[in-house]
Amino acid sequence: LSKKYSFLIIFFILVTLIVTIFSFKKTLLINYADFFIINDAKKDADLILILSGNVLTRVPHAVNLIKDGYSSRVMITNMKWHQLPFGLTYPTDIQMAKTILGKYNLNNELEILPSLKSLGASSTFDEAYDLRDYLSKNKLQNIILETDENHSRRALMAFKKIINNLPQINITVSSAPNEIYNKRNWWKSDLGLKTYILEFFLYVYYYLYNDNIKLDKNV
Repeated sequence: LSKKYSFLIIFFILVTLIVTIFSFKKTLLINYADFFIINDAKKDADLILILSGNVLTRVPHAVNLIKDGYSSRVMITNMKWHQLPFGLTYPTDIQMAKTILGKYNLNNELEILPSLKSLGASSTFDEAYDLRDYLSKNKLQNIILETDENHSRRALMAFKKIINNLPQINITVSSAPNEIYNKRNWWKSDLGLKTYILEFFLYVYYYLYNDNIKLDKNV
């Protein structure tokens, strides 16, 4: 083929590809977000473990799980909390979780997962190590991880990597939705865009990385 026809063929392929992408843009974006979301929790679990982070969505979702019979026991991870300068303070995730649960008359039900780090967990891998240590001392089998939708697949992967030497443990996930964005509209808000674009790189990192070098030496 001459250079002219080769160029036309390449141009046609590119135009067709662009048109196809735009024609199925919404479907592609939904499927992209859906990849990161897992909801496979089963009822009658031994424990619901709320991962620290967005407790404003995760704790109310955990309440719904309790009411629906997924478990009667709920625990939250102990996350490292940064001190504010100038003597300013704000509530920790644990304090906020207790307050929210108190609104549902469940404030006495919350347990705190002990952390292997003196200042608390600083990553999902840390939280996984904390759970592994707890499970080695307590006879539990079915655990439900409770976290945000976009974080659910990465969280499950991290926990399974760290707890793979405890084959009797079954870990599932229940994903908490939020009112700002979901898999069907995440690209329409700045927060949704930041969340799902960043999640791709975080997932790749967690997929390739099996540990947390910042863990204390005794872990």
